[in-house]
Amino acid sequence: MVRPLVVTNEMRGRGLTFDWSERSVRHYLSFADAVDKAETNPITLVVDDVEDVAANLTVPANVRLQFLSGGRLRIAAGVTVTVGSPEHIEADGRKHIIEGAGAIAFTRAGVVYPGWWGAVGDGVTDSTAAFQAALAALPAAGVLHIPIGAFLISAALTRATAITIEGEGDGSVLVPAIGPGTDLLTVGDAAAGTYYSRLCDFAVLNNVADTCRDAIVMQRTYYGAVDRVTVSCGHAGFALRLRGTTGLTSQRFRTGYSSAPMAYTRGVSGVCLEDLVVQCNKVRFSDIFLNLHSGYGIYCTSAIAANTIEIDGTIQNITGNPVYLSGVRVVKVDNLYLEACTGDFYASDVQDLTLGPDFKFYAAGDVVDLVNCQGVQIEGWIRDLNIDADCRAVKLGMVSLFGTITDNSGKATAYDGPTRFSTHYFGVGDDPQNLIYNGAFRRWQSDRPDGWGKSAATTWTQCGTGLGDTTRHATTYCAKAVTTSYTANALTLPNLADVIARVAGQAAAFGIWFKTSGSPTNWPQIRIRLVRPGPVNVDYYTPVISTPDEWVYRELSFDVPSDVTDIQIALYVYGTIYMAEPVFRGGLLATRGYVDPIGDCDLFAMVSGQKIAFGSAAPASGYYKQGDIVFNTGASASGKVGWVCVTAGSPGTWKPFGAIDA
Repeated sequence: MVRPLVVTNEMRGRGLTFDWSERSVRHYLSFADAVDKAETNPITLVVDDVEDVAANLTVPANVRLQFLSGGRLRIAAGVTVTVGSPEHIEADGRKHIIEGAGAIAFTRAGVVYPGWWGAVGDGVTDSTAAFQAALAALPAAGVLHIPIGAFLISAALTRATAITIEGEGDGSVLVPAIGPGTDLLTVGDAAAGTYYSRLCDFAVLNNVADTCRDAIVMQRTYYGAVDRVTVSCGHAGFALRLRGTTGLTSQRFRTGYSSAPMAYTRGVSGVCLEDLVVQCNKVRFSDIFLNLHSGYGIYCTSAIAANTIEIDGTIQNITGNPVYLSGVRVVKVDNLYLEACTGDFYASDVQDLTLGPDFKFYAAGDVVDLVNCQGVQIEGWIRDLNIDADCRAVKLGMVSLFGTITDNSGKATAYDGPTRFSTHYFGVGDDPQNLIYNGAFRRWQSDRPDGWGKSAATTWTQCGTGLGDTTRHATTYCAKAVTTSYTANALTLPNLADVIARVAGQAAAFGIWFKTSGSPTNWPQIRIRLVRPGPVNVDYYTPVISTPDEWVYRELSFDVPSDVTDIQIALYVYGTIYMAEPVFRGGLLATRGYVDPIGDCDLFAMVSGQKIAFGSAAPASGYYKQGDIVFNTGASASGKVGWVCVTAGSPGTWKPFGAIDA
């Protein structure tokens, strides 16, 4: 029976015409009949009842489908309804508009909603079939939008071609309930590869263990992204596994909610990168946060070298290795803070590894392990560093060392120039540790007894065995002073004219490691006196040491007046004191240099054991080795670049070098 046709009448011009822009499907024999009679003008078919589709059907591009309350397509098994684009469907994202064993397919990209297939975000209703149908309906580059809600998933979700899966933040939740042997969501084609897939702004959460194996897997995904995704679902494998991935970026990937009202079960491990392809531009994790894992934080292993892996963010509360790298190259770990982790930062067979400048892994027990690595540069805060015998080209820059460096390769060196490695104690409540750097700390020498401005009340002992802390400090890299009165003459550093020229009018700092022995009447402290032409000098003092027999670091930061004529650095002490190398920073160099207690050139750096200094003439005193260099601070046309020591001694034999053009 033909159902009556209802039309809208309107007067145009002189006669009565019909407007066919909107038609109700209920007034046709069937949904297929309505589509067949749609002709070629743009129209909207209104679906307000359950419409059966028993044969394959293509909805032409001029037809839009509007679903009202109760409107739904029931598609028979083996039948496909083909629609041009999701943009041709007018329906709320939570409205159930497609049912049956058949399928709907779109020929052009657009946005679909799992609610169209019956997904319910109550955390109880199984939404697996709805999500998989939505994933299957979209062509390449389509968008699956997850609304606010908790959607229970009981079987694996897969998508081979490019897609964007987006939510509305942590309120858009997938709740896995699959079991520890199956991955929750896999995107990409392991054989053909997939370009430009993107996952963003949703969460995977559950409060029980073993809800799935890996939460998210991206395989052979080229130039994709994982942005603002949170995983804390008790997964048995990794929160995110990148397999054969190229050029992927990730911002604010999170794991491990641990406090109410969002307390969820932690998964075993955080992020896995494996089989990274050689064409890789970059895999970049920005502002990553991995928390509460019993396995790894980041695990990266590959038989094929990636070009660049970059990581910054925070990794904390990891029972296993917070970072595990094996067989990869060009890894940059910049602003990464590792906290409360039981395992080591482990790198094996890695080429071109950069840690820093804002790398932090310095709590008690924190260890950076380098095994058979080549081309390593390290800056930042570390506790212990182990360099194995097969490592090559390991360089250390501005390292704040809280523990011990063990260089079994014997080949670790400092950065070139004034930014060479140095220890610096920043912590509160941590014991400063070993001051050894590859045997490169200079020793105080006894061949220039006046170099320290000693008074009659001060006796100096040349550095040697038994003078340091044998447990944590090198016995041959410290000096010992014994004073019998509390004066400012225990340590004074003369000949600072060259330093003054560089720091006048700027900020500077001076610091030193030292410890006292016994119970002196007065605790030691450093005084910086800035001498000015007028009657008023400027004095700075360190805090007073409170505990004897412990190594401490004291540093004074100060602004140098532009009219300063002298900088006097003095150490007030009574009794016995042990000291390591002093540190002087600031001025035009804007890097860490060292005040030289034994020569005429006061600001210098050590490069591979050689001294590079600055002065207006070759040194007249102090011990120098063959190959030490002094650059001419008064360089001029037809002059010389500087002087080089050709014979070791005090001061040794020096020759000018480097003719400057007229």
